[in-house]
Amino acid sequence: MRRLVALFAGLGVLEIGILSGPTVYLTEDVEPTTAVAFLAPIVVLAVVIAGVAAGTIYLRRCGRLWRDLLRRADRVLAGLLTALLGIYVAVACVLAMTRLLPIAAPGDALARMHPMLGWYFVIAAAAAVVLTRRWRFTFVVALAPLLVMVNAMAIGELQFVSVEDVMLDTATNLATIGALTWLLWLAEASDASSARQRAQAVELAARQASTRAQREANSFIHDHILSALIAVANGLPDRAALRGSARQALDSLSTSTTVTSPVAARALLNDVAGRVGAMAGDIRTDVLLTREHEIPPEAAQAITEATLEAVRNSLRHAGDDAAVTRMVTLTSDACCVTIEVNDNGRGFDPAAAGRGRHGVSGSIIARMHDVGGRATVDSAPGKVPASPCDGDLSWIQ
Repeated sequence: MRRLVALFAGLGVLEIGILSGPTVYLTEDVEPTTAVAFLAPIVVLAVVIAGVAAGTIYLRRCGRLWRDLLRRADRVLAGLLTALLGIYVAVACVLAMTRLLPIAAPGDALARMHPMLGWYFVIAAAAAVVLTRRWRFTFVVALAPLLVMVNAMAIGELQFVSVEDVMLDTATNLATIGALTWLLWLAEASDASSARQRAQAVELAARQASTRAQREANSFIHDHILSALIAVANGLPDRAALRGSARQALDSLSTSTTVTSPVAARALLNDVAGRVGAMAGDIRTDVLLTREHEIPPEAAQAITEATLEAVRNSLRHAGDDAAVTRMVTLTSDACCVTIEVNDNGRGFDPAAAGRGRHGVSGSIIARMHDVGGRATVDSAPGKVPASPCDGDLSWIQ
């Protein structure tokens, strides 16, 4: 808003200078050289102000790369506007004491064509940009007596019409200053609100990133380190499986195995099926591919880790009875990628398992949620599922 007002001030001074130029030039008693010496600095400065204001408005639309340059340009613009006010007051003081621009004869009512009075409105707008709320009103009121004297000197005598014109301009400018003050206040309030929203968004994003990183760390510790320690505490029932689990943990820590580009659904599902088979050879895996998808690396990693954790839970908790069968179905169809892990073991209460435990809630459900996927669990103590699915993980492209 301040840049737009500054652009208006610069263009306004230029326009009024051009319009009042013929009046000044055609006045017989006016020396053109003197007029140019007094008025040209104001007009030239107005052109510079308009150019800088237009540049700041353009830079504002160019994005963050130009933010530092934009701040410097705003400071330059404020300095130029302050200089404009100072030069205007200095010229007005000179013209109030000497009759250098006698653009009207006594008895004429042409004093309103005087450029100093024509610029009064524009100078008031410039004051709204660089002065505080109290001083901008004071400045406009203080200019009125000075401009009355300028008007009187231009005519050659003090007339009622010259005073009336200045008072009318003062009232109009005070109303304009009030409107500009209100608009600038609204703009400042909007900027402050936007700044608070951006700060809150950054803080929220940082918290979400921190929470997600903490969940990922907790999931890794739970899935790999704690699983290995539990196996050791239970007496190493399957040394080969333990070595395989340890190898997977080391692979997860290696940056050389980290996925950094999209993964084809076929490659992902075959890789997950191979890892499930390496964990336990008696688990049946079926890969059904009806449509190919490009899966983001974060989603591919989450699908893999969540599936392996679901299989580990089945191996650990479904029971050691040889009658327990396990099956993993990996599907990529027209709508999504889905992985179903099911067994006919003893079952469990998903709500109870989520309290104080990280496996289902953190390593499976939260992990899939973080990448835009979904995980569901269908189980109960002693329940044999009516469908071939104890739970599924899905990711929709």
